[in-house]
Amino acid sequence: MIDADMRNGRLHDTFGIGKQPGLSDLLAGRATLGEVIVSLPEIGIDLIPRGNMVLNPAELLVLGELGETLRQLQSFYNHIVIDSPPILGATDAAILGKHADATFLVVKEGRYTAQELEVSARRFQQVGINPNGFIINDMKQGSSYYPYYGYAYQRADQEPAAAGGWSDKYHAVGDWLSKQLEREWQPAAAESDERG
Repeated sequence: MIDADMRNGRLHDTFGIGKQPGLSDLLAGRATLGEVIVSLPEIGIDLIPRGNMVLNPAELLVLGELGETLRQLQSFYNHIVIDSPPILGATDAAILGKHADATFLVVKEGRYTAQELEVSARRFQQVGINPNGFIINDMKQGSSYYPYYGYAYQRADQEPAAAGGWSDKYHAVGDWLSKQLEREWQPAAAESDERG
């Protein structure tokens, strides 16, 4: 796992490893790949923390041999998960997405509006990245989350929704957003020339 949020990444706190050299130091040439990989055998992953704060993370991602670093890591790991800053706040996610096999937008329930989700997906599309879907986290039991952030009403005579219904809501978000984007990105129909 790579914490590529060099602006505000917190994976080092999450995994209790403290601040140490990481991705920013590697890309800036201040550390080697071997020096920034932290092995966490108790949970079965290796982590590259964000490293020391830098003034311009996007520039470092472009100029710091990110592609070569990922190619080296691919020879050792079956799966590499990259955590990036939000696409709405910085260009970092779009830069990282160009190096990824799949891109998912992670959405905390109730935090973003449908319009923000659309803008996020569109920003990826503008640089040639088609998001593969959404991961909705921090969902509460009995949530009324729907793709348009409306309410889900249930008649009193209906059976309660099964606990496994979260995947349906996840797919509903993706389906809804795909339809919205298809509608916006379809080429305008050519106007008929009525002049003789």
